[in-house]
Amino acid sequence: QKWILERLDRQPSECRLLFVGVNWVRKGGAIAVETARLLNQMGVNTRLTIVGCKPDEEVPEYVEVLGFVNKRSSEGRKQLEELYRNATFFILPTQAEAVGIVFCEASAFGVPSITFKTGGVEDYVRDGINGVCLPADGKPEIFAGRIKEIINDKDRYSALCLGGFHEYKTRLNWDSTACALVDLCREAVRGK
Repeated sequence: QKWILERLDRQPSECRLLFVGVNWVRKGGAIAVETARLLNQMGVNTRLTIVGCKPDEEVPEYVEVLGFVNKRSSEGRKQLEELYRNATFFILPTQAEAVGIVFCEASAFGVPSITFKTGGVEDYVRDGINGVCLPADGKPEIFAGRIKEIINDKDRYSALCLGGFHEYKTRLNWDSTACALVDLCREAVRGK
């Protein structure tokens, strides 16, 4: 609740986007940068932080590139926790995704995700519950429009934040995953 209130105090005048991915092209990095540009153009003071990779091209002044952050080190873990805690949205316009652990991490911090409906993404991001899943052919204009629409509606934004945390507590965590796997194994053994 405290983190959500801190974010709400900054809105709608400020938007902090967080992109975490190691493959710039496949994860849709250029779309994230263009989304930030469009939001700034729309009058929403937007900053984009990129973690995990470095773009090939030069980035505008409203984009911060951190490169790889090792979450196995205490320093890296603290840095990532701070980034998630302060992010307004987690943005990952991925073109292909099998397992999106970063979506679970965003939900753990109550950060709504905005992404494409592709691969296994909808297993992690439930549209309208803990984020927004756009059609795979969506353009940066659609990302920017949806983000602006949501940050201008504090109740809707809060609901997505709380929905994300609920998703994390009930299913997007290792304990829930392990229990589901054990249940599947038991079911398979009984079915012999």
